[in-house]
Amino acid sequence: MSAIVIIGIASLMVLMITGIPVAFAFMGACLAMAIFGDYNTAFMVSTGFAKVSSITLLAMPLYILAGSLMEFGGVGARIVNFTNRFVGHIRGGLTLIAILCCGIFGAITGSGDATLSCIGSILRPKFDEKRYPKGVIAALMANASIIGMLIPPSILMILYAWSAEVSVLACFLSTVVSGILVIILFSIISLVLLRNDKNVEVLSRAEIKQMLEKQKYNPDGSKAPSSVWAMLMPVIILGGIYSGMFTATEAAAVSCIYVIPVGFFIYKELNAKTFWSSLRKAFVTSGIILITSFGTSVLSRIFVDEKLPQMLVELLLNITTNRFAQLLLINVFLVIIGMLMSDTAAILLVTPILVPVVRELGMDPIQFASIIAVNLGFGNVTPPCAPKIYLSARVMDAEVKDMMAPNMAYLLFGWLPVLLIVTYWSPASMLLPKLIMGYGA
Repeated sequence: MSAIVIIGIASLMVLMITGIPVAFAFMGACLAMAIFGDYNTAFMVSTGFAKVSSITLLAMPLYILAGSLMEFGGVGARIVNFTNRFVGHIRGGLTLIAILCCGIFGAITGSGDATLSCIGSILRPKFDEKRYPKGVIAALMANASIIGMLIPPSILMILYAWSAEVSVLACFLSTVVSGILVIILFSIISLVLLRNDKNVEVLSRAEIKQMLEKQKYNPDGSKAPSSVWAMLMPVIILGGIYSGMFTATEAAAVSCIYVIPVGFFIYKELNAKTFWSSLRKAFVTSGIILITSFGTSVLSRIFVDEKLPQMLVELLLNITTNRFAQLLLINVFLVIIGMLMSDTAAILLVTPILVPVVRELGMDPIQFASIIAVNLGFGNVTPPCAPKIYLSARVMDAEVKDMMAPNMAYLLFGWLPVLLIVTYWSPASMLLPKLIMGYGA
């Protein structure tokens, strides 16, 4: 391995360990490579600017804005109300509502943290009222908040497609099956964990009917708008993308145009103050991701120029020639990365490095899109780092120690089986891109 690569990796690790924000840690690593290597800052600036000046990447801030407007505009609460009528009467039914709502809301917001904060805050009083165990619920919310990265339109897949230079739509489709599998497995795990808990109260059909009637009216007695307006948003976005009416970037713009009048004039939870708050939150999040994208683009370009992917291929072949074992090693590496970095930073850093590696091993980069998404989700809730675990403990007012046992159930019987399926059975990732797009035909 060349000295410049070692300097870059060492600088990045030192900066992250010392608590420097991830976006600036990447910039610092680039600066160290410029100082101690043969790379000049003019090359780095031009490389980073050329990479981030992409129409594909434009979708990212637009989806973040749409998600922020949803969060402040009352759309999250309506999604909860909509799903409640179908599964509220089942023991543990509130967990199914949480999973479905996290999948829908997370797909559009593209942020696990926003999903956890919004849906968790809405459902926490309901969980407390029905005496659900806090440890189980907090573990569930930590895991379910990540489902959005697997359900299109996923910001993570936009960043992967941009970084790997592949089709955004194919990447969207590659994670649909894995997302559905995670939802099904999480639902089963939740019902099993709560099956013998007699303290958990179940909503009767009469209570659900009464609740739905109450939701039809505002506190002032006027008729409340339907939840259908909230549920139409994913239908419009996904229907438009898959029908070919507009691209993923155009769909992001349409979602912003749709949610603004819905929030202002239908649900009436957007006003000048909340609108400004949603804009400010979206601008800050987008800015952080763009700065991270700039730094990781430069760093990844230098690593590729220094032939780091070829070194990794040779290393894997020296360790083992068994393809099963090689893919297992890549998965372990990705889980560790997911534990240490945010989703966006991780995917922007490792995609340019690992895509040439998996291509050399005979894997399609579209299948790898699904693998990397599941791995990063896995890493987000894997101890000892597990950033989503600690956030969920705060949001749901739970003790981390009470979350560990149920969290292991979601890891071992939820994430792990799906990871093995998408890694070693390619149709799970490739079937929909082939059927809908004719990809690889």
